[in-house]
Amino acid sequence: MGSGLELHPPILKIEPGETVSWNNLTTYHLQIQIEPKAPALDPPSFISPFTTVEMKFEKAGTYSYTLFFSTDQTFGNVIGTIVVGKTTA
Repeated sequence: MGSGLELHPPILKIEPGETVSWNNLTTYHLQIQIEPKAPALDPPSFISPFTTVEMKFEKAGTYSYTLFFSTDQTFGNVIGTIVVGKTTA
């Protein structure tokens, strides 16, 4: 059984100073974890059902994030990547 969580796109490339939005179109409260953690970032920790949260990425780098939920009957998660600025291959 899948979690029903999807990312569009799973790898997002943006420029420094741009904002990323996460739209929770589920009936679950989602928790979000972003790595690496940085003092300048103020990431949201939860996304309520049918709401949107945003985060501005000022510093170039590659950020990995996990969205997950859990209920009495199921658990689900999905992992995405945000690439800020130019990266070397």
